[in-house]
Amino acid sequence: MVPEIEAKSMRITWLAHSGFLVEGKEATLVFDWFQDPADAVEEFFRLRRASALPPVPVYFFVSHAHADHCSPGILRYAGEPGVAYVLEEDAARSLLREEGAGSRPVADQVLRMRPGQTATAGSLMIRTFGSTDQGVSFLVEVDGHRVFHAGDLNDWYWENESTEAELAADEAAYDRIVADVAATMLTFEPPFLAVAMLPLDPRLGRHADRGILRFLDAVSTRNVVPMHLPEKTGLPGLLARALAGRTKVIAFDGPGESNGIQIP
Repeated sequence: MVPEIEAKSMRITWLAHSGFLVEGKEATLVFDWFQDPADAVEEFFRLRRASALPPVPVYFFVSHAHADHCSPGILRYAGEPGVAYVLEEDAARSLLREEGAGSRPVADQVLRMRPGQTATAGSLMIRTFGSTDQGVSFLVEVDGHRVFHAGDLNDWYWENESTEAELAADEAAYDRIVADVAATMLTFEPPFLAVAMLPLDPRLGRHADRGILRFLDAVSTRNVVPMHLPEKTGLPGLLARALAGRTKVIAFDGPGESNGIQIP
C-alpha cells in the first residue's frame, strides 16, 4: 500500500542529478527525471497499482531539453491513470518527436509551457520563470504549499572562464529572474516557499553555493534541496552549516533516498 501523506507534509525522493519524486496528498510531482538507478519511480508506480486507494494524480515536469534533465523514459507511464506531463516547449518537441508520440494519447496529456506563463493542472497551480541556461524554472502550488524547481536556473559563476564584465552580466540576469520569483511570492499568503530545489554544482568550485545564497537573500524559503550534483560531494553538509538557523537543507546520501518534510 502506498503510505498516506500527511496534509502538512510531503515526501521527497532524490532520483539523481536534478531529478526528484515529490509526494503530496493531492498530487505527486516528478521533476527532471534523467536517471533513476534505484528505480524509485518504478517502485512508486508498483505500489500505486497495488493500492486499494484511488490513485493520486502524477505530473511529470521537464524544465528543458538537455539530456541530463529530459528523458523519454517518462513517457512509458502515459498509460497509467491520472498521469500528465508539464513540459517546457523545446523539451515537449524533443520528447514527442523522439518517441513518435505526437498523436494521442500522449500528446493529449501534455501541457506545454514557456517562461512567464501561468497554468492550472488538476489541483495544481503552475508558474514558469526563466533560466540562465535553457528552458524554464517551475513554481508549483500543491496541497496549498509552494514548491520551486530551478531546472538550470543558477548563478553560473564560471570564474576562470569568463571576464569580469561577463560574470557581472550573467549574475545580473540571474538576479532579475530571482527578483521575479520574489515578487510573485509576495502575492501569496504566507509568502514563502515550502521547498526550493536549487543547483549546488561542484564544478563552480568556491562559488558552488553562490546562486543558492543569492536566491535565499531574495526569496523566503523554509527548505532547500541541493541538486545538479553527484552523490557524496560533502557540499550539502557545508551548505547546511552555513545556513544553520536560517533555512533547513534537505540532503540525500544517494539516489533513491527519501526525506519527509513538515510544512509549518
